[in-house]
Amino acid sequence: MAAPKEKNNNLAYNEVDLTKEAIKDKDLVYTEVELTEYEETVRKKYIRKVDFRILPIIYLLYFASALDRGNISAAYVSDLLDYLKVSDIQQANMTTLFTVFYIVFQAPANMLLKNMRPSLWFGSIAIMWSIFAMLQAIAKTATILIIFRCGMGLFEAGLTPGIVAYMPYWYTKSEIGQRTALFTSALFFSFIVGTPVASAIISHQIGKFARYKALFLIEGGITFVVGLLLYILVQDYPDKAKFFTPEEKELAVRRISASQGLASQSKTSVKQTIAALADWKIYVYSIIFFANNNLVVVAGYFGPSIFTSMGYNSTQSVNMGLLPGAAGFVGTIIAFFTVKKYPLFLQIIANVVLSAVGTAMFGFGNSNVLRLSGLLISSIFNNTNFPLIVVWVSVNCGSVPKRMVSMAILFTISGAAGIVTPYFFTRSYAPKYTSGFIFATALMVLSVVLCLVMKIYFDRVNKHRLANPTDVSHMSTKEQQDLNDNHPNFIYTC
Repeated sequence: MAAPKEKNNNLAYNEVDLTKEAIKDKDLVYTEVELTEYEETVRKKYIRKVDFRILPIIYLLYFASALDRGNISAAYVSDLLDYLKVSDIQQANMTTLFTVFYIVFQAPANMLLKNMRPSLWFGSIAIMWSIFAMLQAIAKTATILIIFRCGMGLFEAGLTPGIVAYMPYWYTKSEIGQRTALFTSALFFSFIVGTPVASAIISHQIGKFARYKALFLIEGGITFVVGLLLYILVQDYPDKAKFFTPEEKELAVRRISASQGLASQSKTSVKQTIAALADWKIYVYSIIFFANNNLVVVAGYFGPSIFTSMGYNSTQSVNMGLLPGAAGFVGTIIAFFTVKKYPLFLQIIANVVLSAVGTAMFGFGNSNVLRLSGLLISSIFNNTNFPLIVVWVSVNCGSVPKRMVSMAILFTISGAAGIVTPYFFTRSYAPKYTSGFIFATALMVLSVVLCLVMKIYFDRVNKHRLANPTDVSHMSTKEQQDLNDNHPNFIYTC
């Protein structure tokens, strides 16, 4: 086989050039199909159709999820703690046990997704978690409420890693970055819209309901309606899509098959599950993402409590929850514009360093102005990294089955931040929460070190593969795809 030409291996140049004699389009594996001028025109047309039909639905679903998951912070500063006589441990358990169920069931959930139609999967889990979200309103004790939150966690487990695994059904490696940034912005947009809505609900008496009960009922009801719509609106697979013209479908299927494999033609197997579990790289990624998610948990779940400890009243504290949300939204938009321009590892390290500075200001500043400024800096740059890390993992996995298991592992381990972090931010640690901020800062230092380790490893492997081309023409497409990122044509994105 002719040797591939070496290219910059950031996300903007994630292609391995192969001579026409060496390989045909139908046989391409882990590469990008080179398009004619006319085919590029067709590509732009079909991508616009995909964007219009996929991204708004994903955004709406993720937005509804973030509302239901995050409204517990508004309930904390409302009348929930007093109404149910919640102890410090129970308060932490409301977040922690939800997270336990949320992360434990992510891996099996992603395996089920691969064997179900996405429309059926996403619609069903949204309806089920919305039911548990509304049931929180009838809980007579803190223990019952915790049980209902565990039910929410069980069904929400299939959402985030499921969306991350679902998007490459429709996009190639070179297209996935910006779309990931857009869908993750829904998490932070939910803070911007959801915070004033939650504040308005808990600021007014609605009938005879306790204010936190009205919050759970209203926002859970919104998600229930969204879940019903998903059965109709979610598109399943590109090769089954009816909105493409024949030439658009042919090109879409050809490009996606060559880039990452066609989802409708692959199944999660024991072999691919073991390949993901045995890959040391996913655990390094997961520690990096754990540090990132840790700060999201601090700002999202405990921001209002921290603001209250800074001297603000409950209404002000809930409204100030807009700050990390708005900053996070800005961060994901920054990622949208930078993801294809600069090496991923370099962007991630720069954002971690800036986020660490902001976190130190927020945690250890001696005035509210300094602390709030630090919160904004930390939230902007930490949340710029949220989609960048997800993309870095997604494009470096290989086949569809391995990617689905790998993403579940990533979100399972990083989600453990929701188990650990709450115990650093109970009322007994107020008002400074020193231990929690030291923990967060140490994790970010570790993240920088691990990003450098990954960069050095990827550069070494890429250099070897480009210098030593291997003939795999005797292998079928399926056999080559099963090699995942060990395929000799696979070039890691740095």
